[in-house]
Amino acid sequence: MAPEQRIERSSDEMRISLDGVDQFALLGWNDANLTVLQGRYSGTITVRGTDMILRGDAEATERMVEVVLHLIELLDRDKELDTVTV
Repeated sequence: MAPEQRIERSSDEMRISLDGVDQFALLGWNDANLTVLQGRYSGTITVRGTDMILRGDAEATERMVEVVLHLIELLDRDKELDTVTV
């Protein structure tokens, strides 16, 4: 799935489709990668089913989307993610 096809925007949040993504590899053991990402930006990230929901100010949310899409791209290239990579 192309990166731009994964994103759904609304007035107060952005959703990224994780359909076809290894969520364990993306989020990390005990959501360690997710925790690192949330700690770097002023926003919240929630995963429900195959949707990652990002909320926060527009700039932080946009940056989180860019980072998540890049991480998905790395996974697509068979790279392993850890808290250092994130």
